[in-house]
Amino acid sequence: MNAKSEVLTEKRDVRDEVVRICSQLKSHGVHSVSCMNTAGFQYTGDNDTARCNICGIEVSEWTREMNPFFIHLERSPNCSFVRSVQLKNRSSLSSEENSTKRPKMKTNNNQYNQQKKLIESNTFQQVRQRTFSHWLHQKTPAKEQMIHAGFFCTNVCDRVICMYCNLICQQWEKDIDDPIEVHKILSPKCPYVLSLSIQEEASSVAIGNGISTDNNNNQTTCTPITTNNQSLPITDENLLSRLVTARLDLPISQQLLNQNFKLSIIKRCWEDQLRLKHDDFVTDCDLHTACVILQKQIQYINGDKNNIIVPSIKMKSIRSNEQSST
Repeated sequence: MNAKSEVLTEKRDVRDEVVRICSQLKSHGVHSVSCMNTAGFQYTGDNDTARCNICGIEVSEWTREMNPFFIHLERSPNCSFVRSVQLKNRSSLSSEENSTKRPKMKTNNNQYNQQKKLIESNTFQQVRQRTFSHWLHQKTPAKEQMIHAGFFCTNVCDRVICMYCNLICQQWEKDIDDPIEVHKILSPKCPYVLSLSIQEEASSVAIGNGISTDNNNNQTTCTPITTNNQSLPITDENLLSRLVTARLDLPISQQLLNQNFKLSIIKRCWEDQLRLKHDDFVTDCDLHTACVILQKQIQYINGDKNNIIVPSIKMKSIRSNEQSST
């Protein structure tokens, strides 16, 4: 190859690289390509549809309020990309807390690295409160204590879960277990726990139902679920089956299927809602949250009840170890 040909080849390579970089920077939707790539998504070229090539999840109809990473986290929590990012974030929390004096550069990862500053959106907080609507346990802490501590009710006895750190607890004892203390001690790096002490910071980020917004727009839009019935007394399993089948045909149920939630999970959530509360979910956010809660239980309990914390036993063990070490 002569010198002229080498120059032409080099120019073509440079041109191709420029085209590639420009296409990487181009936004196919409300979020840039680089932002989506940071969250594990690539645009497919079909409108604003983005896909994760690792887990196969596809998401479309993006809005500016939708945080790509948290959408990925809630809709496909088992994705190896999501889990690797979670692991990195957990391991970096302590180092970030000690680096406040160092100047920080804004990067695409910045919104995810601020997980320790999370506060809930008003809408998501209301959804969380509604999970406790049938909390009638007399021998456990009050539902107000559970809600303030950041827990969600799972519809299984007095079992609760934190959606941010995946702490799962049950068999609470009234006047012995303090939900906030339990959450703080057992999961000190939980974003919700960390947010309790810094909620007044102006730089806080609001997280709700997989959606991130700043404090000037701390609202998440949820769509009411409308049906023909207000109260649904379930007289037998046949009636329950018919009601659930009808609700699986609703658009929101179909959307959850498209988001890779298993039919068995969606069906179980409708069954629990109708059987325990005799009413439909208030909004699509409530149903989505119920599916995430059930999916997280399956994932983190993994068939082993030892993965469920009994607060009084665990706290007693911790205090005993502290005393023996002093």
